[in-house]
Amino acid sequence: MMVCCINLQYFSMKVATLIAVYASWSFARIEGIGWGWAGIIWLFSIITYIPLDIIKFIIRYALTGKAWDNMLQNKVSKQ
Repeated sequence: MMVCCINLQYFSMKVATLIAVYASWSFARIEGIGWGWAGIIWLFSIITYIPLDIIKFIIRYALTGKAWDNMLQNKVSKQ
């Protein structure tokens, strides 16, 4: 199921990129942005995705409670 959703997401991103590059709708006064800007947008998306994904996993681990259990079990006290 997850693979299907990921493939659908990439397909929709590709369709959106094609629309953004080739759009020429005079009724809405929309012109395509070209492949240069589309490449910059894709590059920005990839660069920001990686750190945000790492932060997402760290936060998810911290909120599950396993991080707190691990911290309390491995606590070193000085007596």
